[in-house]
Amino acid sequence: MATSALGWRSALYPEDWEPGWSDGDGRFLHDFSHAGYHEGSEPIPDEPPGPLFDVTDAAYLADPTGGVDSTVAIQRAIDDAGAAGGGVVLLPAGTYRVSPPGGAAAALTMAHSGVVLRGEGPDETFLLNAETSMRGKRIILVRPYADQHSSWYWSPSDDRMLAADLPARSLEVAVESVDGYAVGDWIVIRSDPTADLIADYGMTGTWVPEELGGIIHHRRVVSIDPVARILGIDVPTRTTHHVRDAARVNHLEAPLEEVGIEHLAIGNLENETPGTGDEDYAREGTGAWEMHDSFAIYLNNVVHGWVRDVSSFRTADNGRDVHLLSNGIRTDACRFVTIADTHLQKPQYRGEGGNGNLFVFAGQECLATRCTAEGGRHDFTFGLMQTSGNVLHRSTSRDARLPSDFHMHLSAANLVDNLSLDGDFVEARFRDCCGHGHSTTESVIWNTEGVAYPDDQFFERFIVDSGQFGEGYVIGTRGAASEVRTPGGDGTAPIDFTEGSGEGEDLDPASLYEDQLARRLGPPDLPGDPDAGAASDAGAATDAGAGRDASALPGFDSGPAPDAAASSDGAPDPADGGAGAPGFSGGCGCSAPGGRSAAAGALGLAAVAQLATRRRRRRPKAPRACRY
Repeated sequence: MATSALGWRSALYPEDWEPGWSDGDGRFLHDFSHAGYHEGSEPIPDEPPGPLFDVTDAAYLADPTGGVDSTVAIQRAIDDAGAAGGGVVLLPAGTYRVSPPGGAAAALTMAHSGVVLRGEGPDETFLLNAETSMRGKRIILVRPYADQHSSWYWSPSDDRMLAADLPARSLEVAVESVDGYAVGDWIVIRSDPTADLIADYGMTGTWVPEELGGIIHHRRVVSIDPVARILGIDVPTRTTHHVRDAARVNHLEAPLEEVGIEHLAIGNLENETPGTGDEDYAREGTGAWEMHDSFAIYLNNVVHGWVRDVSSFRTADNGRDVHLLSNGIRTDACRFVTIADTHLQKPQYRGEGGNGNLFVFAGQECLATRCTAEGGRHDFTFGLMQTSGNVLHRSTSRDARLPSDFHMHLSAANLVDNLSLDGDFVEARFRDCCGHGHSTTESVIWNTEGVAYPDDQFFERFIVDSGQFGEGYVIGTRGAASEVRTPGGDGTAPIDFTEGSGEGEDLDPASLYEDQLARRLGPPDLPGDPDAGAASDAGAATDAGAGRDASALPGFDSGPAPDAAASSDGAPDPADGGAGAPGFSGGCGCSAPGGRSAAAGALGLAAVAQLATRRRRRRPKAPRACRY
């Protein structure tokens, strides 16, 4: 810890920090500034290109009274916008009743780039799903493909094997051949979940290869050296790829781009079928079975997209105070997506098997900013090896059943920045259950505000519980609840780096993400009102350098995190889950190499991993059904 003119600075984030910096012990903070729409370099457009398609016009005749199902009308407008090369599909003020057509994966599907689904505000436009048997379905599904192409792990048989191991934080990939590759190509760098890779993390006997997918990075080619056979990529890698694990590069099909959902409320009629116990999701004929793995909004294979100014709501037809059947928003195999000013709450089913999770990160370099989640199973959750480089920023979690967490299978190098916790805590640790194992490594939990500890913490109270594989970082906490727990255990040595507990009010910079963004982009023009929520995003940056005020960033508000008052509760009253990765169909619902260059503690990571593996081999095999 060091002092600055504005307070204190982390020892791992000095005034002269730049990407690639490490301390004398090999500890470092990743550069998280690339998260969000166009990597934060452009604001979300208020006037996207293309014509306007009003769903109430004579060509569509959607019913804004909610008396007649409007699914066909709205879908026709969405399809027409796609056929036109993009445009805004407008839902004027009113209530629109929808439901998935027979055999469909969703009520509404957006399958073309450039299409924006827009209401007139979450207090004016209400999208109500009238179907209550939604197992594995979505209200809004945004994806370009309905087959294996929806997964980053699908290989088109054009693999280029890596010529050498690829360390974390690399921007150049040496391959055996660059033939067939061009600047601008979307690619993945991937490694198979071999026995050696699993052993590196001490997870022999815990991780099952078929459930992992493997280490993977979604990237874009920005340069090619045909002589050296090197592909330059847009964002540094987060974890290490080894040649021994069949590390390779291959093309991806084109993702959706410039798609958005904004300025509306979304809700569901409640399910009245009995049977909503924790394990009832696996029992056909129960309400839990019917609600299992459903989502309000599901984005798959989207790049440079957004969801903003969206709230959940309770319809007057619901006797119980519920807004959604199960899950909220998921970014599955997505990149550079921003979710802003969005408030989701009160799912009906919060049982096991991946239900009741309100914001689910399952992609890379995505940003959730100024969002509020209330009453979920996990309000915010990161999961799977495909999940890295994401940022949860200036958001609020209230009264979740289980912690906001890093969920399973090593979602490496993500940032939780200025999360306000009211009756919730952040968990980033090994979980000896259901095949989860190590949930993350090298993730940063920065300047966390604790409003109140969870009610079920009696003997030991904390707002952060961090025991990451190898290095993990908890820097700055503040508020009435500010204690941090950093347990040891198999594979977690050294104990996670903790700094400034209870001293976050004076942490400089207050936001790691904002400061890194400003350093990367420099001082641009600052158009627009930074407090204009409907037009906000993590757009252009403010002054470069350490300790600068980030409040002038378009889309940023340095004031309090979103409040429950923003809810649409009471108004109008007073696809295929987990296509991005094997073994994660909608989430399990539970609660490294990694680039470290120096020895981790006295044993070192390799020895710690071996010790963890030996201990785990002596244990009974954990059941695959997830309790978290």
